[in-house]
Amino acid sequence: MFTEIILKMNNFENLYKELITEAGDITKIGIFPGAFKPPHVGHYTTALNACEDNDIVYIYISSKPRALSTQNKAAGTGGKDCDSDRYKNMMTSDKYTNNLLSVQPAACARMTSASAMRVAISAKDKNTIFKNLPDGVDKESVFNILMQSNDISNDEYGHVTIQQTLEIWRHYQELLISATGTDTKDIRILASDITPVRDTYELVDTLNKSEQAGNISVRLYVGS
Repeated sequence: MFTEIILKMNNFENLYKELITEAGDITKIGIFPGAFKPPHVGHYTTALNACEDNDIVYIYISSKPRALSTQNKAAGTGGKDCDSDRYKNMMTSDKYTNNLLSVQPAACARMTSASAMRVAISAKDKNTIFKNLPDGVDKESVFNILMQSNDISNDEYGHVTIQQTLEIWRHYQELLISATGTDTKDIRILASDITPVRDTYELVDTLNKSEQAGNISVRLYVGS
């Protein structure tokens, strides 16, 4: 009897969530955390998918610089920007998600790697860099931003910095708005002074504690 009551309660809860979804009253929030040193076509494609699937998208960027490399690393791995293992605690603990309508991992577009891009920057390999930038962006402008890493007079010589990364994401943001019609205010590109992982946990925790939690669906673009 007790088991039957629990099952009925769960069925009611699932039906309630379905009704909310059908009524269109939910707010869909996408979160895409990473280092993005530099942001490449895979990162852009993931952000594009996030903008198409959500009402608001947060992109958290590590403020730490990344050193250039001359070591030839294989492309296609997607680097560590998509690493679902860092978010397992969030997925398995009610502490962060018990009030939210849903929290789900979403896939990342693993089309190249930031480490391979840093090798290309170090070599000033314009052809490779252009191939790994999204179509529609001003590739010449992005290339010039990346070449700041090779400027010996630059204090951050030999690194890809948060300033460069934010500047490139601003170019991508214009493209995302044009491609999806998303409002500028709903693509929130933010630097993470500690880590993007921590900012993601804190945002989900804040959403979970909000009065609107039951009408909020969260997608984490961290690999599935």
